[in-house]
Amino acid sequence: MSTTHTSATTFFVIAKQDTRDLVTTAFDAGRNADSNAVLVFSTETKAQAYLQNAEWLQSETVAELQSVDFIRWLLDCRDNGVTLAAVDPDRIQQQDGIRQTVISIDNLFASLEPAIVAALNATDYEGTP
Repeated sequence: MSTTHTSATTFFVIAKQDTRDLVTTAFDAGRNADSNAVLVFSTETKAQAYLQNAEWLQSETVAELQSVDFIRWLLDCRDNGVTLAAVDPDRIQQQDGIRQTVISIDNLFASLEPAIVAALNATDYEGTP
């Protein structure tokens, strides 16, 4: 995926190999019947370790997303019924029954609102050209 916005922040997700579009899988979050989660990683190393420990190397790959593309992807996940993001999950701990860190996608977006308002209020207005 490409964007005209450059960012120092990169996120990593596990995606299907050999597809033109970014295709990711939502997994049962185990909380209730309608909770599902996508996997989100803060480093490529963590994503690769999960992929290897899950033995998905033949069908999945690690996709790198810049901030804007990550937000688009997360919105698309939410619009398709995904409710949670599992943050830096550890496959071995998961297999051992240890609960993984998840965040509600709606709560994540709600937490961005103050930063957006602050950025808009801090903008120097130059007027309309």
